[in-house]
Amino acid sequence: MRCNVSPPPPPLKRTAQTAAGSTSAGGADKLASSILIAALIAADCGYHIEDSAADIIRRAMVRMEDALAEKKLSAQMLLQVHDELIFEVPDDEVAATLPVVQHVMQDAPFPAVLLSVPLQVDARAAMNWDEAH
Repeated sequence: MRCNVSPPPPPLKRTAQTAAGSTSAGGADKLASSILIAALIAADCGYHIEDSAADIIRRAMVRMEDALAEKKLSAQMLLQVHDELIFEVPDDEVAATLPVVQHVMQDAPFPAVLLSVPLQVDARAAMNWDEAH
């Protein structure tokens, strides 16, 4: 994703927008310092990237239950931590669940957002979070 922000001269008013269309008011109304303007531009670019990632994980979470049910899997989504989803999965369903979760997460941006690079998703099974990393 590209973040092109060209600030107008002070007073400064602009917004940042994620790939899915969420917006955030960026910056302050009155700035004279080019260093502060540069910092706000960097923050707005960070917002674009971080909140686009949040939009994608949110889309995956919304689609996950139906995808698991369609494959008759009983995995339960327990927790989201940043860009990770944590599931509780019966031992005999792990091998069938991992590819479903991976597929849903990789396809989460579509059709709302067409990425210019493939979305890489790793899926692992372990008894706890520490072992999974």
